[in-house]
Amino acid sequence: MRSARLRQEASWQTRFESLLETLEDSEQQQVATELQALVAEQQDFAARQGVVGNTFNGPAAVQVGNHNQQENRFNIASYLPAPIGPRVVLQVSNSIPVYDLPDGSQDLGDHFVSVEAVNTGDQPIAITSWGIELPGDRRMFVTRGENWATPLPHVLAPGAPPARFLIRADELRRVEREQRIPYAQMRPYVGLADGTVIHADRSVPLAN
Repeated sequence: MRSARLRQEASWQTRFESLLETLEDSEQQQVATELQALVAEQQDFAARQGVVGNTFNGPAAVQVGNHNQQENRFNIASYLPAPIGPRVVLQVSNSIPVYDLPDGSQDLGDHFVSVEAVNTGDQPIAITSWGIELPGDRRMFVTRGENWATPLPHVLAPGAPPARFLIRADELRRVEREQRIPYAQMRPYVGLADGTVIHADRSVPLAN
């Protein structure tokens, strides 16, 4: 029975290889991703049944050598795109919350500059700090955020909703007024757990 199963696995692997080789690169990646998910499900099921990796941990634990050879020959990961790691992108905008009042009217809240961070990579990364970079290698740290902003540290996973950080526009206006720093030279950034600093592609959206 075991030899029959190995022959069946070898047949499946050969068919998978033939299928992948006939596809375009983009289709190869999509199909390989789906196959990888199926393999992970099967491995999880096998583990619950007493099978771990290529070793059967039943009453007569036997190492299946041929299966090792087949698995070395067929590697789904070779058809997948190379990992790119985390890739954090920042977007800057103005934000003015609108509050609904009991009488049905609306009231405008304070003016904020909003910085949203998304992870377009394939691995999570923690954001540990954020602020505004100023001329002369100076930084304006935001240590106390608004209660509806994303608290730090925050692990930003690929495809997750954006992390949102806020600073009151009045604070930036005060820096512009007291230190004579143009808004065009105030650039938002986030600090990551690996020591990387990511800058926004634009300055704060305020006018002098």
